[in-house]
Amino acid sequence: MPPKQASKADLAKKQKIIEDKTFGLKNKNKSKNVQKYVQNLKQSVQPKPDPSKTAQKKKKEEEKAKEKELNDLFKIAVTQPKVPVGVDPKSILCEFYKAGQCVKGFKCKFSHDLNVQRKGEKIDIYSDKRDQGTMEDWDQATLEKVVESKGKEYQQNKPTDIRAKLKTSTPMTPELFMEWKKKKIAERDEGLAAQRAERAKNDRMSGRELFLSDASLFVDDAEAYEKYQREEEFDAPENKANSDSAAPTGPSTASVPDDDDDELDIDELNELEASLSKTSIQIQEPSAET
Repeated sequence: MPPKQASKADLAKKQKIIEDKTFGLKNKNKSKNVQKYVQNLKQSVQPKPDPSKTAQKKKKEEEKAKEKELNDLFKIAVTQPKVPVGVDPKSILCEFYKAGQCVKGFKCKFSHDLNVQRKGEKIDIYSDKRDQGTMEDWDQATLEKVVESKGKEYQQNKPTDIRAKLKTSTPMTPELFMEWKKKKIAERDEGLAAQRAERAKNDRMSGRELFLSDASLFVDDAEAYEKYQREEEFDAPENKANSDSAAPTGPSTASVPDDDDDELDIDELNELEASLSKTSIQIQEPSAET
C-alpha cells in the first residue's frame, strides 16, 4: 500500500515550528549564513523525500518533455489535405488524428473515423447505369478495350466442335489394345515381383506369397504313407496267427478277431457253426410252488 499523505494539520504544525525557530532573525533574505540555517532547519523538520521516487518522477518528466519535443517536430511534417469545392470535410480523414496528434477532438472539421476511406459512394438503386451511355458515346480507347476483352473471352470459351476436328489421336484397334494390355500386365508383374522380393528380404512374406514364390516348400512327404502301409501289411499275418492260437476249444462264445473289416471267411464260419452245435441250452420251467 502507498504511504499515507501527511494531513494539512501536520503540515501547518511543522510550518509553525519553522517560523517560531526563525522568528527574530535579521537579514533572512540577505545573509548566506542565515539562509543556510533556515534551510537546514526546514530539512530537519520536514521529512526527506524518497530518492527512488524522486528519480522515477524525474525520469517521467524527462520522457514527457522528449515526447512533447518529438510531437512538435512531427507536427511540421503533417499537413491537412485540401478540401475540394463541394466536398464534405467529414468525408476526409484527419491526418493529425491518423498520426495521433489531433487535439481538437469532436470540434475538428475533418473525420476521425478510420473507416471513412473504405466507405464508397452509395449505389443508386433507382437508376440503371446501362442507360447512361451507349456505344456511340465511346472513344477509341474504350472501343479497343472492349474488342480485346471480347477476344480473350472467345479464346477462353471456344466451341467444342472445333476441338473435335483435330485428328492427332491414334485410332484404337484390337491389336493395339492387346499390346497395351500385355504391357500393363508385364508392368504389374514386375511391380509385384519387386514388392515380393522386398518383403522376402525383410522376412515379412505371408503364406500365400511363399506358396506362389516356391510351391515345393508345401509338398507333403510321400514316403510317410507308404512306410505306414508297409508296416501294417507285415503286422497283419502275425496278428491273425495269434488270434487263431488263442481261440477257446470248449463251449463258449467265439471271439471275433479285431480286423479292419467285419466280414468272415469260410473257415471262420465253419468253426463258428461247429462250436454252436456243441453248445446245449437248458431251459428250467418254474415250479408249481412258486
